[in-house]
Amino acid sequence: MEIRKGYVDCSLGQLHYRFAGKGKTLLMLHISPSSSHFFEPLMRELASHFLVLALDTPGYGLSDPPPHPFSIAEYAGIVVEFLDALQMRSASVLGHHTGACIACELAAMAPRRLEKLILSGAPCFDAEERERWLQRFQPLVLQEDGSHLQAIWNAMAHHEWDLAAKHEEAVWRLKAGPRWYEGDRADFTYDMTSRLPIIRAPTLVMAGELDSMRGPVEWAARLVKNSRTLILPGGTTRMPYTRPKEFARAVLDFLNEG
Repeated sequence: MEIRKGYVDCSLGQLHYRFAGKGKTLLMLHISPSSSHFFEPLMRELASHFLVLALDTPGYGLSDPPPHPFSIAEYAGIVVEFLDALQMRSASVLGHHTGACIACELAAMAPRRLEKLILSGAPCFDAEERERWLQRFQPLVLQEDGSHLQAIWNAMAHHEWDLAAKHEEAVWRLKAGPRWYEGDRADFTYDMTSRLPIIRAPTLVMAGELDSMRGPVEWAARLVKNSRTLILPGGTTRMPYTRPKEFARAVLDFLNEG
């Protein structure tokens, strides 16, 4: 299945996205500091069932950066602009990590735009735990000797991807530049616990068994009125990329219900 690329205009400039398939719309929002490329293997699995859109979050991939560090609410507002630009009244939305925060806020602030919601690896923590996570994310400082490049590569070392995939993700982090951390910091300044109870869309809260965000799954689901949970055995933070068939099966089972 061919994956194509496009741009739409919005209030901050241009947004880049990937798309494939036809039918009902499934919008996918990626982890930081990656890009919509993260979802290409999953898109190939789902494109025979849906029109699949994968958006580059502002400041990542090939989308223009925001004028200042965005909050999750501001990212969600841009997603509304994206749907408007494509003349789409509603869609099902899958968000992974940062994308899960944006998807959560989108469902809370614009409920009529959501058909079904999938929160994968949702960073649903109390204020104390969010503060601990925030300490991990600092600006990238460019160095004359290029040592910042080695630091970025070192950050890829713990991922389970093959060499080519690590290289691809390192490139996207480099592309984001010194502001690479802004999406992650937006995650952990966002109080998801206060927004989940507002959501009325049917919701799947899921994670891989070994995902760094597996812990909050049950708690997050309890806060949503109409939800179910799913833990994928052996799945990791990068499961949508590394094990797309299994991830796609879970997505299809949920979206095809009812």
